[in-house]
Amino acid sequence: MPIRWTIVDAALVDVAITGVPTFNEFRAYIDEVALAGGKRHARLLDMTRATLDLRSGDVKAMATAVIAQAARADAALGPVAIVVDVTASLDFRLLFEDKACQTHRDLAVFANREMALAWLTQAQRGM
Repeated sequence: MPIRWTIVDAALVDVAITGVPTFNEFRAYIDEVALAGGKRHARLLDMTRATLDLRSGDVKAMATAVIAQAARADAALGPVAIVVDVTASLDFRLLFEDKACQTHRDLAVFANREMALAWLTQAQRGM
């Protein structure tokens, strides 16, 4: 499966995305993390080994699913740090951010995991 995730501790979900993930795989990941109790956790999405082939409508549908989860959450959703290596992954962030900002969820893109983790730590302190 191109999307593997682990709840690292009470505050972080580490997500590795490889290959060419589909809309259904992204949707399953969102639902699985919510069921595992990770909705409010910070997310580290490592997309450095992924190639995105999603339509704008797919990304908007995923963002809508996150917005719905935020509405059902008993607290704010955690911040999201996306680590990218290719321009196509930046497109995902830009499309997703358009809708995800409605959840008042911090979202940032980084070139490496260390910078992303440092930002997530700071963002969580501000929650």
